[in-house]
Amino acid sequence: MPVYLKCPVVSQESLTPTHFLLKLKAEEICHQGLPGMFVMIQCWEPGTADPFLPRAFSICDYEKPAIEIFYKTWGIGTYWMTRLKPGDTVHLFGPLGKRFDLSPYTHRILIGGGTGIAPLVALTRFISEQKITVILGAKTQDELFFENTFRERGATVLLATEDGSRGHCGLPTEILNELIQREKSESLHITGCGPLPMLQKIWETAERAKILCQLAIESPMACGVGACLGCTDPFWGIKTCTEGPVVSNYSPP
Repeated sequence: MPVYLKCPVVSQESLTPTHFLLKLKAEEICHQGLPGMFVMIQCWEPGTADPFLPRAFSICDYEKPAIEIFYKTWGIGTYWMTRLKPGDTVHLFGPLGKRFDLSPYTHRILIGGGTGIAPLVALTRFISEQKITVILGAKTQDELFFENTFRERGATVLLATEDGSRGHCGLPTEILNELIQREKSESLHITGCGPLPMLQKIWETAERAKILCQLAIESPMACGVGACLGCTDPFWGIKTCTEGPVVSNYSPP
């Protein structure tokens, strides 16, 4: 069951001028949460109620008794988050949403773009005994994150940058297509998170190749519990907060 918490800030790390890793002490969520789930964070100064609505963030990792939130500054809410320091308090609600399938598969391909790689980091903590290939995509090498973390957890990491500054020059889905051509579809399981056009491409590719696929979709939301309908996704036709954020082209256990 989700819980309301006042979480002390453990640490805040600036990865780039716009990307941050926030660690919060949230033992209750560590006990309940699983990869793919998210939390709603109230991003306001005490006494201001601005912005009024909370923001949804994937849980990037679990390191008991703390959780990690990987985020990029977009507006007033995330800008407020960048000023948090150890000892400050954050109000949040969670864990929420559906989780990834943790069943053993012959070969799991994880593909992420931008801040969408966050839930994939958490997933590798739970499936480290499996064969894992991680495909990371970004516009430039400065926006490739957690490469060392994935390698330390036993994954093979392949990189794609749109400007060719690191790894494959192009899109991560192009690397995915090459992997699919080399391996039998029944041995693969694809998990992805990132920009919507990338996720739609992954979904269509998996459907054509008859490969099991799970995606964590992202959508603005106000409540996180299915009441406001603000996060309804037109492509998958679901309420992202309660029927997602993880969607599957099969029935996971």
